[in-house]
Amino acid sequence: MREAPRGYTLLEVMLVCGVLAMLAAAALPLWLPRRDQQRMLAEGLRLQTYLLTLREQAFRSNGGRPILFRRGRGGVACLVAQPQDDCRAAAAFIPIAPLRLEAQMSADAGFYGVRNTARPGHLRLSDERRAVRVIWSAQGRVRLCAEYGVSALTACDVSGE
Repeated sequence: MREAPRGYTLLEVMLVCGVLAMLAAAALPLWLPRRDQQRMLAEGLRLQTYLLTLREQAFRSNGGRPILFRRGRGGVACLVAQPQDDCRAAAAFIPIAPLRLEAQMSADAGFYGVRNTARPGHLRLSDERRAVRVIWSAQGRVRLCAEYGVSALTACDVSGE
């Protein structure tokens, strides 16, 4: 008795590989913007967490934690919490390469634990197609909003808040 053939023929395997390649090529343009949006969201959340950590340190120690904006080598912007630190410090916040960090805050911006207050300001992370803003108020509230291009976040007010 003759045994039935098992497995796939070369033609069937080539056909499946071709269909998979076409599906991957069609999905790539849809996936790349989503990946960039997720990267922006993750970096915005990392910046918000950095500021929340500074706030908690100030409140716990009942002292001040300044937020200092610095420019490092090559014009890379960063945030530090100590006046003597630069962008190479271990505790510095440096955004990932394609993103730019911009600050709009006073020279004495920071969190102050004496009355659990803060000197308000905001930071902006942006690339060519999207931007998020991290805003902190005088009461020490830190929030993240989207200026444009990140649908997962609430939109920032037109007034800049």
